Amino acid sequence: VTEYLVDLVANANFMVDADGSGLTGLKDGSVNAIFSGSWDYTGVKEALGDNFGAAQLPSVNIGGSDKQLLSFGGTKAFGVNPTSENLDVAVSLAMWLARPEAQKSHYDLRKIVPCNTDLLADPAIQEDLLVQAQNDTMANTAFLQPFVPSMGQYWSPADNFGVAIANKEVTKENAAERTEEFNKALNTSAVS
Repeated sequence: VTEYLVDLVANANFMVDADGSGLTGLKDGSVNAIFSGSWDYTGVKEALGDNFGAAQLPSVNIGGSDKQLLSFGGTKAFGVNPTSENLDVAVSLAMWLARPEAQKSHYDLRKIVPCNTDLLADPAIQEDLLVQAQNDTMANTAFLQPFVPSMGQYWSPADNFGVAIANKEVTKENAAERTEEFNKALNTSAVS
């Protein structure tokens, strides 16, 4: 996989999306597609208009074998501290925010896909490309991101490794060594 990423970064059609450059490129026509999430829906839709499209991650050919790209997927939840001084108010707020009307408002205003099954049965929501892509992603190409403190220790090593690949510090010649260093950093930071 590391060698595939080294080749990808070397491809003239690939760019690292830093500081919104991918979305800017969609707007000015210098970028044809970006990998992002529902949080960028409004900007992408504004940039592409009727040409907007969304899909789950594709598969790629690595070393002669088709592999499915995968991402982390996440959800949102409202939690209430059971020892809260104002437990009744906290529970009421969480219930109010989770009700179907609130989920519909979040969908209408910010394109946050609802989890309420009645809302998801609405044909207008079912036909939304964003909803279809997100549901396909969650069902087919995503690992549910664990919500444990140690998950936070994944991001720094992953970011460092990605930056090293993007900066061409990782090459085909040192890919195995650098991948092992990345793996060691992941396993070391997760247990410290």
